[in-house]
Amino acid sequence: METSLELQHAFDRTLFSPLQVAVPNVGPGDQVILVGSNPLIGAWDPDGGILLSCSAALGAGIFSETLSMPMEVNSLEYKYVIKHLGGGRTWEERIQNRRLILGDTMKGRELEVQDGEFDRKQGASRLV
Repeated sequence: METSLELQHAFDRTLFSPLQVAVPNVGPGDQVILVGSNPLIGAWDPDGGILLSCSAALGAGIFSETLSMPMEVNSLEYKYVIKHLGGGRTWEERIQNRRLILGDTMKGRELEVQDGEFDRKQGASRLV
């Protein structure tokens, strides 16, 4: 059972559920990382980014994660990075930074983000 403090904490955040991207040619053991402008998503350092998971329920090559952001975060710029098992990283390079605009209207709301395919135009987002 959630306490009132936990409920207040939930309303002070924007929830991204799920945030997902298709990465069709990822190799076995490779990892997909969300990294971006905010320190909560690595401040452009993949080592501090958010590791996405791949689930058979979503389909092969679909990576996702549920995130929450404090309400003081008004926008996010981000990219996905593939961290290869044998070393090295592949950044999204053909597209500009992905961007989400947030704000007070999002307070306590859930946003579903379907980001399309790795290194291609951003998909769509919607309030849930």
